[in-house]
Amino acid sequence: MHTETEEILVTYEDQDGTLWARPKDMFFGNVIVDGKENKRFIKMD
Repeated sequence: MHTETEEILVTYEDQDGTLWARPKDMFFGNVIVDGKENKRFIKMD
């Protein structure tokens, strides 16, 4: 949760081990790539 706005955040780690935080709605949202709508993130094993 953001300390000032109380917005719900998602924390995640990229392939290089860097930690990031992004608003929940944005994290689970979609993006348009090459004219196609896709999930912003997908789970990687």
